[in-house]
Amino acid sequence: MAAALLLQGCAPDTVFPDCATPRAAAPAAATGRLALLSWNVHGILFEESLDRRIDNISREILRRRPDLVLLQEAWMAAAAARFDCRLRGEYEAVPDPDGVRAGPLRLFGHRRGGLLALVRRDSPWKLDAAVAQRFTEFASSGPLHRAISERDGIAGKGIQAFVIGDGGTRIAVLHAHMQAQYGRRDYADVRLAQIRQLLGDAAAAEADVTLVAGDFNTSPVEPALYGELTRVLRDLTADYHRACDCGTLAGPARRSRHWFDYVMARSGAAVKLESKADLIRNTGVREPYSDHHGVWVELRIDR
Repeated sequence: MAAALLLQGCAPDTVFPDCATPRAAAPAAATGRLALLSWNVHGILFEESLDRRIDNISREILRRRPDLVLLQEAWMAAAAARFDCRLRGEYEAVPDPDGVRAGPLRLFGHRRGGLLALVRRDSPWKLDAAVAQRFTEFASSGPLHRAISERDGIAGKGIQAFVIGDGGTRIAVLHAHMQAQYGRRDYADVRLAQIRQLLGDAAAAEADVTLVAGDFNTSPVEPALYGELTRVLRDLTADYHRACDCGTLAGPARRSRHWFDYVMARSGAAVKLESKADLIRNTGVREPYSDHHGVWVELRIDR
């Protein structure tokens, strides 16, 4: 198994000879608009369709051209490198902060947290180089003794934090993937602790707008947990998921009503936010993209 991990973890550019060349482009003028895509890409180890699905997701990103892309479950360096290869002509990856390539599994290419963010090169929104990117693991997680069957105990899930700006507005981005549920073990206590840690980071963020997005593994029908989030944050997907009565998981009907993936926001009283949400849908589990639908949000920011 270690040898297979090592093969997946090593991802020099020579593995992908057809990588896109970064395109020189002047940033577009600021408009106060931001298009964001958040997607759990189901990048699990040894999943034979992963490379094909990465290419499909990358083509969809290039077709839609969001300003900001937030991907969860890019667990292995090889998967992150393949996304970078396919997208680097139009997108710049947010550098991995300290802590992502850490722990004993780093030798095999594991990326703790599995979070990958990219910003479109010609977008008016640019990564703020003056603010250090940060990755913080959740203080609470699933038990290590179930790591083989559940994996959360060794995944190092947490929060990726960085700042983007368009020359007038600063947005703090908190990108997260929370504890999964496993049958009757719903880990509600762990998820609540992770939510509170995430909200603490949101409260401390110094920006005009704070965007909090990712796979929270928490449904609106869990009032104690969803209510804790929406007590502080505005759910920019709420109107959509209430109207569609649908979920973000692909597959059987019992799964398809679970809405687990979100884009939420917090802003000052002087900032007005308008948003519109949609899903990029799969036709089945892992077909053609993932076991999660992509969450698309268009945001207008007025100050």
